[in-house]
Amino acid sequence: MFPHHWGGVCGRGSAPPQKIFAKQLEMTRDDCKGKWVLRLGEMHTMMAALRAAGDAIEDSGLDEAWIEADIYGPNTTRQILEVKHTKKALEAHMTTVQACVIFMWKNSS
Repeated sequence: MFPHHWGGVCGRGSAPPQKIFAKQLEMTRDDCKGKWVLRLGEMHTMMAALRAAGDAIEDSGLDEAWIEADIYGPNTTRQILEVKHTKKALEAHMTTVQACVIFMWKNSS
């Protein structure tokens, strides 16, 4: 992906894609001149979605199930719900969804 710091990494005069996109909008549309164009990247979109999932899971019993089943400890569970560790949060939510689907399949017949 793109580096967080652009100075010297991409060479002189190069700009991040967001700046290029914003400039292109400004040049082609009169209603965008002098206005900010906000674009979230994939990582920040994913983190926002994981945070929303964490808010829904918090105090629902699933977070306590992670702790009681010794899947994650209390501190790690808090970090997952707050998306302090993106990889662990993604893994925890995917595993939880898979477990819930398997549970539904087994109990549907």
